[in-house]
Amino acid sequence: KTQEQGRRQEVLMEVLESLDGLPLPSRLWRTVARQTDGMQHNELLRHLTGVSQKELQDTINLLIESRRLILTTLDSDKSIVYHAVSADYTKKTKDLNKDEKLVYDLIGLAKNKGVWTRDIKRGSGLQQIVLNKCIKSLVNRELIKSVTAVGGTRKRVYMLFELQPSEEVTGNAFYSDGAYDDAFINTIRSQVRQFISRKPVTLSEIKKFILDSGMSTVTLKEQEVRLVVETLVYDGVVEKVYRHSTSVDVEGEYIYKAMRLTLAPNGLTEVPCGNCPVFKLCTDGGEVS
Repeated sequence: KTQEQGRRQEVLMEVLESLDGLPLPSRLWRTVARQTDGMQHNELLRHLTGVSQKELQDTINLLIESRRLILTTLDSDKSIVYHAVSADYTKKTKDLNKDEKLVYDLIGLAKNKGVWTRDIKRGSGLQQIVLNKCIKSLVNRELIKSVTAVGGTRKRVYMLFELQPSEEVTGNAFYSDGAYDDAFINTIRSQVRQFISRKPVTLSEIKKFILDSGMSTVTLKEQEVRLVVETLVYDGVVEKVYRHSTSVDVEGEYIYKAMRLTLAPNGLTEVPCGNCPVFKLCTDGGEVS
């Protein structure tokens, strides 16, 4: 029995380090790994033909025990879903207790969209005090981090420490700590408006101007630059004009130029002298009279 336990531990360590040399565990893990959102049990059976039910169950148990597979269930019908995890992911959690591993796994499945504490609690079934303790431990170990999500509630979500939050969570470059940065966007608008007032420019030229000026600590994407310029177009201070290409092989593009401001009509502009371009040269007996 001791030899069997020792051999099982060797197999577990081999699974932890690498699946090479273990045909069925390797095949099963790689099959599940193809599905980034996990693979349901029935779908897994379709891929692993020619494997007995006992072999399959023993292999699944081995991979779960060695933490190369994570098991979850669907909320809709409680179907079993398997998720493949890397050996590096497994090594990070080897010193965690059972509850911490459970919380870490649930947060890891959320990827860069993060997961709210309420959803972690529902998925783990842990009491709030136990959950809070687990989250604090994982944060202190720099295994997870909290991120403020955009929106009215500005709720905090948790994700793995090494992940970069998606824009769905943090918003675009015009958000700071989950809130819309009015001061930043107004600075960009003002500088871009001045730049356009000098000459007609393309969107790529505006993007380069923002980058070269250093007014933004982050590199704005083309879509974000377009949003800024479109607000100036909407305000009526910038005009968007399509410029056709002189070559049949090259598409035209939009250029942006400053709108010419017109004065509201008044008593002076309604009479001929008020609109005359040589008004100042007009004198009795002069060249213009």
